[in-house]
Amino acid sequence: MIVVQGPHKALVVVYYILAVCGIIGSIIFLILNFLYRNTKVICLTTPLLSYIITSGALLMYLSVFLGLLPSTKKAVIRMQCNIHVWLYGVGYLLVYGTLLAKMWRVYQIFHNPNSNKTILKTWHLMCVVFSVTGVGVLLILARSVAQALTDPDLVTNKENPEGATGSDIQKFNKVWQCYGSGSAPFYLDLVIFVYLGLLQVVGIILAFQTRKVKIPILNDSKSVTALIYISSIVLVVIVLISFILNEYVNVRAVMFYGGIILLATIFLALIFIPKVISLHRDPAGNEIFSDIDDPSKRAEKCEIKGNHNNIAVGLAELTDSEMVPSG
Repeated sequence: MIVVQGPHKALVVVYYILAVCGIIGSIIFLILNFLYRNTKVICLTTPLLSYIITSGALLMYLSVFLGLLPSTKKAVIRMQCNIHVWLYGVGYLLVYGTLLAKMWRVYQIFHNPNSNKTILKTWHLMCVVFSVTGVGVLLILARSVAQALTDPDLVTNKENPEGATGSDIQKFNKVWQCYGSGSAPFYLDLVIFVYLGLLQVVGIILAFQTRKVKIPILNDSKSVTALIYISSIVLVVIVLISFILNEYVNVRAVMFYGGIILLATIFLALIFIPKVISLHRDPAGNEIFSDIDDPSKRAEKCEIKGNHNNIAVGLAELTDSEMVPSG
């Protein structure tokens, strides 16, 4: 007798609860960002980009619901193998692509500022986000086509390969995996992870180049650096799980979906909690540029060379508005 198994029910319930909490947190941040979108603290970080980040995090949380959907039917497993990758893959690319765009803009403003430099506006940043996400979408699309042409494999559950043995019946425990090693989806998954690794390298370079910009509400280098380190570790774990431990159904569920929840939560926490704190301490945004206004602190706080007035113009253009920040 062959018994097809899925993740333990208690594990599914716990992760569903965590995912629901993450979705609620994303919606709260989304509402706060909308309500305070006209304040200086939120304007300078471009509300539209914040909407994209929360949307990406929501997709990552939703992927947990779909990936852990209790089912042992082949047709449902095939659907999960395709749509699940779209949810967490596109969600991650939206979040991380937006962070790269934000870092690129800060780099452009503070790196050798001059009067002839083109100021990056919101539509420039949207092009970056869509380009980063677009390449990933093409790779995921190719993977989905390959997955559609590949039947999921029914393999032995190595956590509990054999069940109780009767006088004339022996039970074998099996689990579904999306594809076998050496198949087309296998290699395309490798390509996707290589692409994500290259994005990590770009993020590290931008974080290093903008590490001396000391305007916390603008400079995400520390947050991005922390996110890069954490996401790199999580991605390595996901790669190992995807290619090595697929036959350990509960171990895979704990580490794979736990990694997705951890990434989405850390993205939201490191990006939005500092905003909420700044908004609480300085609702009008009067303290954002206070150090730059003091000529004696400019070199110490900004560590930049060039015309300070040009930097101010660049900062004023951050939201494509007429708001001119002090200093």
